[in-house]
Amino acid sequence: MKISAMSIAFRSLYREGEMQVSDFVRYCARIGLDGVEITRVDEEGVEEEVEEALKETGLTLASYNFGVGLLSSDEGERAHAWEEFKKGIRRAKALGARSVMLFPGPLGQGDPDEERMRLIEACRKCSEYASEEGIQLTMENVGSPKGIQVHGRVEHMSEIVRGVNSPNFGLAFDTGNFVMAGEDPVEAIGKLVPFVVHVHLKDVVRNCGRCKEVAVGEGVVDFRAIFRELKSHGYESFLSLECSAPGDRTAKERMVELSVRNVKGMLATE
Repeated sequence: MKISAMSIAFRSLYREGEMQVSDFVRYCARIGLDGVEITRVDEEGVEEEVEEALKETGLTLASYNFGVGLLSSDEGERAHAWEEFKKGIRRAKALGARSVMLFPGPLGQGDPDEERMRLIEACRKCSEYASEEGIQLTMENVGSPKGIQVHGRVEHMSEIVRGVNSPNFGLAFDTGNFVMAGEDPVEAIGKLVPFVVHVHLKDVVRNCGRCKEVAVGEGVVDFRAIFRELKSHGYESFLSLECSAPGDRTAKERMVELSVRNVKGMLATE
């Protein structure tokens, strides 16, 4: 299995102008990662900078992630979202991405079961288009209050993947989000591993009934058990670190680098 990191870890630094996404790519290369996972870059000039950094470092773009409003109740908004989706797929292909993780929305506008059915229909259509462009489409289990009711639990993700029923559509398994949804990620991987094509490593601790992100390997998630399950099913793709520390760049880098050491240590002894 290969290790990548998600660009959202440093998103506050991009907003503040302290760092660019292309800098994050080079940082991941310096700390010995195999790839990066990038969330939507469509500002003028940024795509070109990221493409140059990927070529310079030789890192794999493990996944390119973006969201569109495919679940809107407004037909015009859905039509616009579809064009934005196609644009995002073309951008991902130009950057050399192996897969795209889609954030559907908006959620929480009605009955969760009905939203899930609309989600399945949208993902079926999106998967067909992505397949034509040679891109694997994925969706993660989410941990947000609204999202949990639609695609946050094991039963939801199984229903969605089976409903889309496409070899080009799979699950981006998020370890920490299952904890946030009140489920055991070890039990979840045991039930969902046949559908898993990408993995997000997120760890949390519980504090006064709420979950707080910590470095991977420092919280409640049993990663060793998850890695064993993945290995037993022949998973050889990316484990993507999702760890967002508060504070300055030094604090964020410290969390990422501790996560890398912990994951490499666990993989070496399993």
